Amino acid sequence: MRCPKCGLTQARQANCRRCGNPFESPLVRRAAAPVHPENPYAPPVASQRPPMAGASMADPAHEIFRDGEILVARDGARFPDRCVRCNRETDGSRLWKTFHWHSPSWYALVLLNLIIYAIVAMVVRKKATFEMALCPRHRSRRQWCFAVAFGLPIVALLAMMSTEGSLPAFWAFLIAVLAGAVVGIAGTQILTCKRIDGEYAYLKGAHPEFLATLPTLR
Repeated sequence: MRCPKCGLTQARQANCRRCGNPFESPLVRRAAAPVHPENPYAPPVASQRPPMAGASMADPAHEIFRDGEILVARDGARFPDRCVRCNRETDGSRLWKTFHWHSPSWYALVLLNLIIYAIVAMVVRKKATFEMALCPRHRSRRQWCFAVAFGLPIVALLAMMSTEGSLPAFWAFLIAVLAGAVVGIAGTQILTCKRIDGEYAYLKGAHPEFLATLPTLR
C-alpha cells in the first residue's frame, strides 16, 4: 500500500510508518460511495400500483375512483360519508355490502341445466365487499323493500292456508312470491356490479355528484 502523503510503500496497516498518515480502507470508500439511483444490475422491483382493466394505472394512495359513469373501488374500501345514491350527508350509520360477479359466458349453462349453472356460478364467481353510507331516506326505502319482499309471500301463504289451498289462492301465492322477489332485488339494490377484476370492482348506479368528488383514473 502506498501512502498518499509521503509516498512510502508498505504493508497494509492503519497508519503510515513514516508520517503517521491514516490509510482509508477500500471497504470504507466503497461504502461511502454514492449509489446510483438507476443501477442496471439491481434486481427488478414489482410495481405497487394496481392494474386497472380497461384503464391506466391508479394512484395506490386511494381506494375509490371514477371512470366516467363507473365507480371503481378496491375490495374492502370504505366509502365517503355521503349517500352513494344522492350524495346527501348521512347520519354516520354505515352498512357492509357484498357484490358477486362472474363472466356472462357462464349464463350459457342455464340452457343446459339450471342446477348445474347454479353450482358452477357459486364456484367461479368473484366477490367484493365495501362499507357504504346511505342517507336516512334511502336507508328507510331499502328497509321497506325488505319488509315487502318478505311480507307479501307470508300474507299470501296465510291466505292460501285459510282457503284450504284453493286454486285462486295458490296462484295468488305464486304471484306474491314473484312480486316479492322483484321488489326485494330492485328495491334493495344500492349499486350494480358490472365486473370484478382482481382486487377492484366496477360499479354502476352512483349519483353523478358523488362520482364528481372522486379522483379520476389516470
